[in-house]
Amino acid sequence: MKIIYNLSVLLILLFSYNIVCAQHVREPRVYIEDYKGTEAGALKKIDSVEALIVTAESQGISTEQEKMTISLAKTFLLYANWDEENTPVYTEMFDGLHEFFQTTPENLAQHLPTYERSEVITMLTESITTLEALLSGEISRQPSPIIDWRKISYDTNRLVYNEKPVFLADYTWQPKKAGVISLEDYFGAYDGFYFDPTAVVSEQGAIADQLKKYLKQKPSGNFGTTFIGHKNIPSWLESKFPKVDIGKALYTGYDISNPASREIIQKLFSGIVPLIKGKNYTKQGYMLTNEPHWNLTGNWEIVQFSDYAKDSLRVWLKKKHRNIEAFNTLWGKDYSSFDEIDIESFPMEDGERGKPIGYDIIKFNQDRVTNWFTFLDSEVKKYDSGAMTHIKLIPMHWSQNGRGNGLDFEALTRLTSNIGNDAGAKKSFRWGGPYDWTKRYAYFWRDMAMTYDFFRSVSPKKVNYNSEGHFLQSTAFTDLFLEPSYVRSIYWLAVLQGMNSVQSWFWPRENNGSLQNKGEDIAASLINQPRVVNEISKTFMDLNTHSEDIDALQHLEQPIRLFYSETSAINKLQYMDGIFKSYEELYFEGLSIGFATKDILEKNDNRTWEVVLIKNTEYVTTEELNALQSYLDNGGTIIMDTLSLKKNEYDVLHRQNLVQGKGSLRVMDTPENMNRTAMHKISSQNKLPPLTLNEHNTGNKKRCVWRSYKDEDERYVINVLNIGNKTSQVTVGIRGVSNDVKCVNLLNGEKMNPTFSINPEEVLLLEITKNTN
Repeated sequence: MKIIYNLSVLLILLFSYNIVCAQHVREPRVYIEDYKGTEAGALKKIDSVEALIVTAESQGISTEQEKMTISLAKTFLLYANWDEENTPVYTEMFDGLHEFFQTTPENLAQHLPTYERSEVITMLTESITTLEALLSGEISRQPSPIIDWRKISYDTNRLVYNEKPVFLADYTWQPKKAGVISLEDYFGAYDGFYFDPTAVVSEQGAIADQLKKYLKQKPSGNFGTTFIGHKNIPSWLESKFPKVDIGKALYTGYDISNPASREIIQKLFSGIVPLIKGKNYTKQGYMLTNEPHWNLTGNWEIVQFSDYAKDSLRVWLKKKHRNIEAFNTLWGKDYSSFDEIDIESFPMEDGERGKPIGYDIIKFNQDRVTNWFTFLDSEVKKYDSGAMTHIKLIPMHWSQNGRGNGLDFEALTRLTSNIGNDAGAKKSFRWGGPYDWTKRYAYFWRDMAMTYDFFRSVSPKKVNYNSEGHFLQSTAFTDLFLEPSYVRSIYWLAVLQGMNSVQSWFWPRENNGSLQNKGEDIAASLINQPRVVNEISKTFMDLNTHSEDIDALQHLEQPIRLFYSETSAINKLQYMDGIFKSYEELYFEGLSIGFATKDILEKNDNRTWEVVLIKNTEYVTTEELNALQSYLDNGGTIIMDTLSLKKNEYDVLHRQNLVQGKGSLRVMDTPENMNRTAMHKISSQNKLPPLTLNEHNTGNKKRCVWRSYKDEDERYVINVLNIGNKTSQVTVGIRGVSNDVKCVNLLNGEKMNPTFSINPEEVLLLEITKNTN
């Protein structure tokens, strides 16, 4: 088992709901009782694959993928046997989930082992088909690199092994072995360490002797991450500060505005960090907090302000407004001084959004959280100056409309050494809906894709580490019958969007196949789906085989920037829906889409930009307006609608408007005209993709995400990924070249016609050359 101090603490990550809306239950493609696989059938298939591997290797064909599949097959046969002997355990766990599959928990539990064995047989049969095609010369492939996880390093925004970019995949709570089978050979080998404030056993700051001894003996190990927990606090701290938990959050068991919180962190970090600095198992970074949020709005995990937080709020308001009379006018109050200010209990009503009181309290909450993380980051680096840090940010807290969570995503992304997150996607929903995205797309990709582009816009020189990938399962999304096509599509898209490494949620098995716990989240997770795990491994093998091409596509310039205002996001209830609509309109044009903000305009290099688009952004601060004006004065191009930039954060009309200066300012009446003008600007500056892709499908709604580049040797590569729910017909070409082109599928060596069909969730990586015939 990967060693984690006080592992039981991490069980707080598991939470579940038993809400199922019968109106929106899943329509199964197949029922679990339809599967008939046996262990004997699987073992026979293993023998066939192993024989073909011997033949293939004698002909110099790489067989790492098939060796991985055999290892996984043996692992899941072990798991199926345990599951068969423990059907009552699964019956209990399937209770609440069974309605989604339109059956009973008893039926799911009874047939689960047979389903697992059947999936093992299917993936082995696919391996046989692939090996036979390789042996016949029908297809070909390049060897997959074998990564030594002890020797991974950084190159700015890349993880590197043997001087080439690598993309890493691992699993939360993955054991080292399944029986005698090593799981670190093919399924990730992250090392790591967990610690939290309970390690401080006295008010004087003493660290538990057993823990210090363990750390002094712990090898440097593999490339890994250090998880800093905040859920549990020592009893002496509660005795010294009886109200320390007033204002606590879900994963932070103390009030971050209370001086006690800084006292315990200083003692914890001064005692632990010097013992672990420089070790391989810290190099992916110190995770400063798990999934942070301090919600003031909504109906989930609402945080109250402690007296310390209220005192800080009064100081913040005095600094912000200075004059109590002006403040009273804005808030509609009658205080005689800032010291008298009080606030009503939370949750704050959505009706306060767009009002001065709503803006100030939400912005204050963001500032106090940013200050807290600034403290955590600096305390780690006080004792480990070379430390990489990250925060497990939940992308939907930025990409969706809520802003009462205390998170300024831009400030937090800029603060830490790595980009940290737990991005995911959803193929289906267990409740709610119907959802508009299902009319066009195969899965819900908004939260991951848009947030990843925002992350990269803020910090283009940082590695993106997804420390809890929820592409396969989350609270509202659990599906026992996931197709490998979805698995490959979503992981590939995430890497294309910027993800360098991921620990997928989750692998809660012990070495003997037993379950680490009995939570509902385990049933129908990836540990019951061998083809899902198989496809993840194959996908990352392919990504690493072609890592230099993927790296180039991942780091394309972002010439079109969408202006994002935290001010409008706080004040407008549906602001992010509008941002996504603008993003979606440009997403399928072969360009990598970027974002611009006040700080991005002022602090980041904008020489590769061509245009900033401003849509539906009514509220901006004077400072944001000044940053845009400075961008124009320096020769930038802005295209905006007639609604935007009208009011400040307090719904007061601005006295100034943007003027063109040395740049170009276009105010347009429709989004279509804005996009058309922006694309014309890109074209005039020769910033369009070097390849072209024309898509034809029903409804004239584009569904293919594509990115292309040309290398120094005049070699063209294009990645095409259909995230739609229907097949599309596409034609690829070289921009400015009228001749036909030749296409080769880099993943299997097959020659293709430049016009071809691409199925939903299909991924193609193509090399394009001019046809000189």
